[in-house]
Amino acid sequence: GFEWTVERFGRYTNTLKPGLNIIVPVMDKIGRKLNVMENVLDIPPQEVISAPVKASAKRRAQRNRDMRGIILIGARASSRE
Repeated sequence: GFEWTVERFGRYTNTLKPGLNIIVPVMDKIGRKLNVMENVLDIPPQEVISAPVKASAKRRAQRNRDMRGIILIGARASSRE
């Protein structure tokens, strides 16, 4: 449905939901009409990553981290000589 905003002296104060709402006519003014209905979106198909592929990628990332540590240790050892 729709909801309405309430402005007090030109500044937003709250939103009127469907049903009985009370406002102060001297200070409050009805602002904008808001459309709060749901919209359906078409989402294109997406690639699915299965558990074995995910595990393989995790192992590969771990192996890369391990190799980086070996290279850093090797670089520190050679710089001390």
